[in-house]
Amino acid sequence: MSAGFTFGSLGDILQLCQIGIAASKALSDTSGSVSDYKDLRHDIDRFVQILQNVIATYQEREHPERLSGIKFLIQSVCQDCASDLQEALDYFHTKYGPSFSGQRHRLNPKTIARKMGYAFKEKERLQQLRRKLSWTTQSLSLLLTIYNRNAARVNNSTLEGRYQEVLSKLQDMSKDIELQTVRLSEQHAGIKGLIITSATTSDHLESKATQDQKLAQEISNNTSSIQELSAMAETTMKVLVERRENDTSVRSYSGPGRTSKAPLLFEDSFGSVLEIPMEWVFCWEHLKILINNRFEHQLGHQNVLRGEYVLEDDISGQEVTSLPWAQVMRPGKKINMAMKFCRLNAAGSKSTEDYICPGCRTVMARKLDSNGNLMWYSPPSRNNSMNKG
Repeated sequence: MSAGFTFGSLGDILQLCQIGIAASKALSDTSGSVSDYKDLRHDIDRFVQILQNVIATYQEREHPERLSGIKFLIQSVCQDCASDLQEALDYFHTKYGPSFSGQRHRLNPKTIARKMGYAFKEKERLQQLRRKLSWTTQSLSLLLTIYNRNAARVNNSTLEGRYQEVLSKLQDMSKDIELQTVRLSEQHAGIKGLIITSATTSDHLESKATQDQKLAQEISNNTSSIQELSAMAETTMKVLVERRENDTSVRSYSGPGRTSKAPLLFEDSFGSVLEIPMEWVFCWEHLKILINNRFEHQLGHQNVLRGEYVLEDDISGQEVTSLPWAQVMRPGKKINMAMKFCRLNAAGSKSTEDYICPGCRTVMARKLDSNGNLMWYSPPSRNNSMNKG
């Protein structure tokens, strides 16, 4: 049985631990062991426990650089002890055979002789191995204790560094929270100011709305009043117009003044001026009846019946037939009559030829759709030189 060790890894320490367990088991299975066997087995068991602690240390912790020296010493001690233990185990196994195989055998003279020879001949070798195991166990215990303490310090330093880092971050977070608190306070103050401003603005708007409502009500009332005044003014105007017309009519018939009894002067198309008393006519229809009677059995009677004439103001020359009677007719007013002529062609439509005055035979240039006005007719008994065209 042989093995090569290159300590420095967890697998090598595990292999050493297995060797120690095998040696302890072989000693425990050897019947007839004396106290040296028990002591050696006890030393090997302690050594295995220490190795198990070393294994647990390797598995549970990280190994910082500052503990590399202690780690190297632990590896050196394990390597030294492993060499001696492996050498002793190989020696006993080669010399004494199955006695250290861990298997139970029946007692026979040959086996008993070997075990007795082992008990008397190898006592010094066992003592040396026990001293080696004891020294290795104590060394590993001391190194493991030192390693654990330094590792604890390293862990404490790491924890302290992490604590300081966390504390620094917490302080930064606290500062950020304070800044955010200040900003939130400012924003809260700004929002509060906006709320107050909004409330004030809302009050102003409500007041303005109330004023606008009152103003609209006043405007509505004023509009109603204006409409009423407009209706009253319109009624008053109608009354005034009616009164004026009535007063004009009354003055035309019987009102005071120099011309209140003067007749209406009417110059017909023959050039005759007729005096018509105002009490004879009261509207345009009465005057038309008088004109029709005037032209009965006279030249142009058919034209008069067809209404082919106009009545004009003697002073302004304005046509007055479209105006109200009371506005035009008053005592002493002179109205002139003018005939209208429209020549038709053979087809019955208006002609573009020139017109000839039926009285004086004067040629009149005209345009289409225009009328020729004759100032007056000349009666058949009168001289043509007296006619106007």
